[in-house]
Amino acid sequence: AVLFTGLIFAANILLLVDIRRMYPELFPWWRGGNFRIGLGNFFRSNILTGVSILDLLSLQGVILLITGSLGAVAVPLFTTLRTLANTAMQGTGFLLNPILPDLVRYHVQREREKIGAVFRFFWLTTGAVINGGMVVGLFFVEPVYVLWTRGKLGFDRVLFVWLVAAVLVRTLSAPLQSYLVAINHLKAQGAASVIRAVVTGVGVIWLAPRLGLGGVGAVLFVGEFFGSLILPWWFTRRSLAALGGNEGGFVDHLAVVSVVAAGLALLTFGMNAWIWPWMAGGTFAVIIAIALLQWRDLSLEVKDRAVRSEERRVGKEC
Repeated sequence: AVLFTGLIFAANILLLVDIRRMYPELFPWWRGGNFRIGLGNFFRSNILTGVSILDLLSLQGVILLITGSLGAVAVPLFTTLRTLANTAMQGTGFLLNPILPDLVRYHVQREREKIGAVFRFFWLTTGAVINGGMVVGLFFVEPVYVLWTRGKLGFDRVLFVWLVAAVLVRTLSAPLQSYLVAINHLKAQGAASVIRAVVTGVGVIWLAPRLGLGGVGAVLFVGEFFGSLILPWWFTRRSLAALGGNEGGFVDHLAVVSVVAAGLALLTFGMNAWIWPWMAGGTFAVIIAIALLQWRDLSLEVKDRAVRSEERRVGKEC
């Protein structure tokens, strides 16, 4: 803990030195400061601290609740399956983090259509890669899990399906959440975190003793559905409406269809129905077809930027 704190302190000192070098006209930074305004900003920023704590409780606190309800034996099964399901989420940060400054600029310049274009391009990419990858992965996930755990943990299909469904919902809502973070919408971030934490805490305490780990997975899905999708959608809708135009127009209905199609494949897999391989194969074809339609609906400007970006990436690799 001391080493970690020391490294963070040193990194912040270097950061301040770099800021002074790049913006010498602003130094000393406390010149012209207002204690009242600074104190108000400090208290408002504590909302972000609360959001971080609630998110941590939603993600990690559930393990303590599982231990209390189902015993420590259930924890390894839950954590390994959640790690497996969450693997697909790792790619969303690579797509969203570089475009956060663009989202801020488009919002300040009231370029509503460009914000919608960013959303649609993200949904095109994640729909084909993450939704399609999840469906194809159903054919391999059980043997991979057995190999990973050396056969010491049983594969719980019901729990896995609920966890993957929660990941698909969170991926669908990722650009909306990133937009709200980029424009510093504290009310939206706080409300979403409270909903997730309350649903997760109350739901796990109530359902875990009755339905086991499958109930825990269902609770996590419901928490993500309302806290990560419905609330951010509502706040994003209102924020974009304030920029001008109607309140709709930013949602890609094809992206929703892609997630629902993947969900149907997950449903048959979780029920261990004999048709699940056929359903998964058909769903993958549907997801690819939807991706092609999404690409066709993109504006020429977005397509050109995507192609140029890919050409630069390939050129660097060569």
